[in-house]
Amino acid sequence: GRIQPQHFRPAFDTAMASHLTELQAIVDDKSETRFETVMAVFDRAGGELDKISMVFSNLTSSLNTPELQTVQTEMAPLLAGHTTKIYTLPGLWTKIDKAHNQRLEEGLNSEQIRLAERLHMDFCRHGAKFDAKKSEEYAGITARLAELETKFMQNVMADEGEWQMQLSLKAGDLQGCADGLIAAARAAAEERAGTSDKKRPEPDAHVITLSRSLVEPFLTFADSRPLREKAWRAWTRRGELDPKRANKPIAEEILRLRLRQGALHGKKSFAEYQCEDMMAKKPEAVMELLEKVWAPAKESADGERAALEE
Repeated sequence: GRIQPQHFRPAFDTAMASHLTELQAIVDDKSETRFETVMAVFDRAGGELDKISMVFSNLTSSLNTPELQTVQTEMAPLLAGHTTKIYTLPGLWTKIDKAHNQRLEEGLNSEQIRLAERLHMDFCRHGAKFDAKKSEEYAGITARLAELETKFMQNVMADEGEWQMQLSLKAGDLQGCADGLIAAARAAAEERAGTSDKKRPEPDAHVITLSRSLVEPFLTFADSRPLREKAWRAWTRRGELDPKRANKPIAEEILRLRLRQGALHGKKSFAEYQCEDMMAKKPEAVMELLEKVWAPAKESADGERAALEE
């Protein structure tokens, strides 16, 4: 409760510097390169940064004040740059690679072996094997993606925070809704009106916003089809409700950068790069699974529709 938006930048700066110091200690360690001197130390490093990041992420995804948004926009490329520094720290990849290559010779348990493989893959996926030119381009892409993805989410949250639908209890606008939802809609109307007695809404006034806890139950239970449609159309257009914060051009740039990101890794598409780190391994396997479940899923949906119509 005592944390203010202006506290985050110096906190992050301190924690990032501390994290790099911890990683530099791995590089400077003259003892034998082993799991315990490399992988385990890397895994434990950055605890302070993790704590700050989790608090920051929690606040920016829920509180969403303009002050926090400013800090978030400022920090996105800086945190992305820190990630790049981690995976390009001179001398660190050499030790990670060596510890990984001998993981089966140290008598490690399955969790330790998995950690060694996971960290090695992370380094490869962050361009540890790239030459200087590729590394520079990749760092630029990573920083830009962080900026764009932050802006994209801020636009969505701004639409969620601003949009509202005025409802009247007397007119039956909330017919079918549970008492808890009606009370929440009334609380939302009072919150939007402010604390002044002069602004206090009429007793009958209720508001549905695009807050998930309001809009989802309204879409589920409200009897009024036109009102449900109005709420649904706003819900599915978050990030494009205001022309000043349109997400389509942001999404297009993200896709172009991701395509280049995949190409730098020698992949034909970003999907190929992304699936490599997932159980499916290949985009073709994803499509095969989707095609396999499509027919029975459609059959089940058709059956449910018939039951509902009956």
